[in-house]
Amino acid sequence: MITFLVLFLLLLRNRTRASIIEIAGPDPERRRLTSRIIADVEAQIQQFLLVLLLTGVIVAVATWAVLVWMDVEHAAVWGILAGVFNSIPYFGPVIVSGGLLVVGLVHGGDLAQALLLSGMALLITSLEGWLLTPVLMGKAENMNALTVFIGLMVWTWLWGAWGTILAVPMLVIVKSTADHVPGLSRVGRLMAP
Repeated sequence: MITFLVLFLLLLRNRTRASIIEIAGPDPERRRLTSRIIADVEAQIQQFLLVLLLTGVIVAVATWAVLVWMDVEHAAVWGILAGVFNSIPYFGPVIVSGGLLVVGLVHGGDLAQALLLSGMALLITSLEGWLLTPVLMGKAENMNALTVFIGLMVWTWLWGAWGTILAVPMLVIVKSTADHVPGLSRVGRLMAP
């Protein structure tokens, strides 16, 4: 469903933007304000996607380095998989860790070595997800890291994996709106770095 939603949003981007501005009413100032909010949200979503790409690359390189250090065959392939699967909340890191557990058992045959291999991959994605991502998202989205961290926790708790994916875009919409609407300026300042 998310794939089709994104597809339709991309195909109908200009029409949707025009419709939202039309809903704002006939007042030219409200239309300009709505247009500025939409432009701000679009820019921050682009930054969000760049941060996702950057964290995926960091996870890929860190996983590759650890696997090379642990003398695992095809470390580059597993690093790339870790980076790509890192964008899938919950299941991505579990899939990579599970795969590395199997590789560790087949490659070395030692359960302790296999658990260490799997655990290192899980540790890398955990550190990235709970330490690096909130800081980078906060800088990219012009929000403080605490706001991003709390937003990730709350939306993940409420909606699970979908909440994790949608937390930052929803925070961006709230922050952008609060920054441009005078009655919500306190909320914008609370979320600011």
